[in-house]
Parts: sequence; C-alpha cells; structure tokens
Amino acid sequence: MEDENAVSDLALLQVRAIRALPELKPLKSRQRQFIIVYARTMNVLQTSEITGIPWPTHYSWIKDCPDYAKALEFAKTVAGDFAEGDTYQRAYLGKQVTRTK
Repeated sequence: MEDENAVSDLALLQVRAIRALPELKPLKSRQRQFIIVYARTMNVLQTSEITGIPWPTHYSWIKDCPDYAKALEFAKTVAGDFAEGDTYQRAYLGKQVTRTK
C-alpha cells in the first residue's frame, strides 16, 4: 500500500509540474488538457481516447499553433525527466516503480 501511495504521489507531482509550465498559459483549455495527459501517457492515441479530443486535432495544433508546439516540446522534456528518474530508481536502487494510467 505504501508503494501505491508513492506512485500516486509521483504521478500527481508530475501532473502538477506539467500544469505549472508557463508555456501552457497561452493555450486554450483543450490544448492544455491534451498536453497534460500526453505527458503522462506519451501516446497520442491513448491521450485522444482519455481526453475525447480527436488525435488529428493534436497534429493540426502542432502545425497551426506555434505556442502549442512549443508547450508540447517542453512538456515532453519534463515527462522525460520523470521517466529518467523512474529508470534510475529501478536500475540503480532496485526499487519497483509501477506505472499508473
């Protein structure tokens, strides 16, 4: 149970970190929502399913909205930092890290 709480806390920390990105401020609510979920899933189709936003819309935003494209890249970097931390925990400290959806 303690491990599950730690995983939940980590997931919440990641979502809060993504939400706090100043790059998200100029975006529309749906764009922010897509990026926040995408940063957790790193999968466009899964994010589309969770948010109810059609996946082609994501690609249109990348093409037509420079602010969206910039925020997406920054969110990917933050998500990568969290993934790197998870990898370190598993590889070097032998900790079991469970991914949540």
